[in-house]
Amino acid sequence: MTEKNIKECQKSLDFVLGWFAKPIFINGDYPESMRSNLSSLLPEFSEEEKKYIKGTADFFALSFGATLSFQLLDSHMKFQQLESISLRQLLYWISTEYNNPPVFIVENSWFVSGSTKRDDAKYIYYLKKFIMETLKAIRYDGVNVFGYTVWSLLDGFEWHRGYSIRRGLFYVDFQSHDKKLIPKSSVLFYQKLIEKNGFPPLPENQPTEGVFPCGFAWGIVDNYIQATLDYVVHQGQYVDFCSWLDTKGPFLSILT
Repeated sequence: MTEKNIKECQKSLDFVLGWFAKPIFINGDYPESMRSNLSSLLPEFSEEEKKYIKGTADFFALSFGATLSFQLLDSHMKFQQLESISLRQLLYWISTEYNNPPVFIVENSWFVSGSTKRDDAKYIYYLKKFIMETLKAIRYDGVNVFGYTVWSLLDGFEWHRGYSIRRGLFYVDFQSHDKKLIPKSSVLFYQKLIEKNGFPPLPENQPTEGVFPCGFAWGIVDNYIQATLDYVVHQGQYVDFCSWLDTKGPFLSILT
C-alpha cells in the first residue's frame, strides 16, 4: 500500500466514522480532512461547545458489514459485496485513533441470496470470520471490545436489494400468510458460540498433524466412477500400497 493509499483510506474513515467520533472522543471538533475539504459547509464550534461535545459517549457503538456496490460486478463476488477493510483492522484503527475507547459491535453480518433457506453456510463462514477477527483484536491488539451483536434476528426488507437478499438468523417465508419462521443453521452455530463464550481450546478446534491408518482409502469420485489408491508400481511390479508405505519412513512428504 502506498502513502497515497494510506492517506485516502484515512480520509475515507474520517468522513465515515471520524465525522461523529472525533468530536465526541477527541477534541469536540471535526477531523482536519473534513475541515480542509468542506470548510464552508461545516459549522464552527466555540471552545465552550467543543468542551460540551467532548466525552459525551459512554462507549463506541460500531456497525460493520458488507459494502454493497452499485457497479456491475462479477456475479460470483459474494452477491456483489465488497469487504474493503477487515473488522480487526478497523477495530485497531478505532483504538489508536480515539484512545482505545470501550467498543460495542452493535451490528455485524453478511448477506446471502434470497433463495437461501435453512442451510446458510456462507453466512456462518463470514459470521465466524468476523467474530474471530474480533477475538484477535482483543487478545493480540489490546482493543477494548466488550460486546458483539449479530444483525439480524429475522430476514427482512433491505433498502438497496429489497427481498432479494437475506441476513437473518431465522428464515422468514414472506409468501406464507403467517410469515412462518424457520431457524437456519447459523442459529445453532451462534447458540454454541455463546454457550462456549467463543472458541475455547477444545480438541475439535485444534489443528491436527499425522498420518492416516494403513489401509485408509484415498480416491477421486466423478459421477459413479471411483478410483482408489490400493496399489503402487514399485521396481516394475504392482505392490500393496501399505507394504510400500512402510518402506518409505521419513519420505512420506512425497505423498503431498
